[in-house]
Amino acid sequence: MLAIVPAEKREVYMKRMLLFLLCTTVTSIAQADPLAASADKTQQMVNELHTIIDQGERNRSADYNFINTLRELAERYDQPWNQPLLYDDFSDGELHHNPAWLSRGDAFWISRGIGLRSRLGPDNMASSGASVQPRQQSTEEALLGAILGGLGNHHPEPQQQRLSTNTPEQADLSTAVKITAAFSITLQLADLGREHRGTFAWGPYQGEDQASGYQLVYQADLRPVLKLTSFRRGLSSVIELYDKGALLTDGGNHTITWQRRRNGDMTVLLDGNKIMQARDRNRNPFAGFVMSNHGGDYAIRSISILGSNR
Repeated sequence: MLAIVPAEKREVYMKRMLLFLLCTTVTSIAQADPLAASADKTQQMVNELHTIIDQGERNRSADYNFINTLRELAERYDQPWNQPLLYDDFSDGELHHNPAWLSRGDAFWISRGIGLRSRLGPDNMASSGASVQPRQQSTEEALLGAILGGLGNHHPEPQQQRLSTNTPEQADLSTAVKITAAFSITLQLADLGREHRGTFAWGPYQGEDQASGYQLVYQADLRPVLKLTSFRRGLSSVIELYDKGALLTDGGNHTITWQRRRNGDMTVLLDGNKIMQARDRNRNPFAGFVMSNHGGDYAIRSISILGSNR
């Protein structure tokens, strides 16, 4: 005669077995082939685990704490960003096609050997080098004209007013692209400013008016800082920040990767090293991507955006 195992003991036993098998499988796969694991086998297992977890939540076949334990373990190995949404290394020398960028201001252009260049501010404009495009040279000519006009007493005050309108406080470059709620955005960015003063921001936006979304904000100063922010209808709040080390002030090219999972967990890596981790509740997709220069001289060698199909 078979003994009848109570339901509670059966559930505890199944929990322990499932957790043991899961940990064993993840460890053996990672040790066998670490490079292939993250790309293929581990991801396939994690996807199946997410399906089991979702089914368990719907059927209420396991308690809340156990479901959370499994989900945290799955998220640790999850790399859900498998949909290429946007890539541009600016090697085609233009900003109008594949993808089509919309510029607000005159501070973004393609520079040979650098990629995308963005410079904003009268000090940076006056100290331009050989790689500057003709558009920048015309600005220098305007500055020279203002000086000559002042020396000759040819209405210096109106000339100063024209200069102030030619150096706005912000310049944007954006593109309309559908970005999933879970995304991975990677920028190769360099701060080329001599004095390393200014602010450069980038991130996904929601709505055609770009009124809400998220941004990573780099502020160059004596103590540089990288901020993870959210904004909505003109109001901005800091979710997390990192202010240790030189960041981009060494003038070199750095890779900044910003990952967001479907549960709102966000991670920021600088040259492969995790520097920020936070969570936000927004679950909505995004309508596009924007970069904003608030002063400074920057080089963007490439932009990559990956999405998730779940």
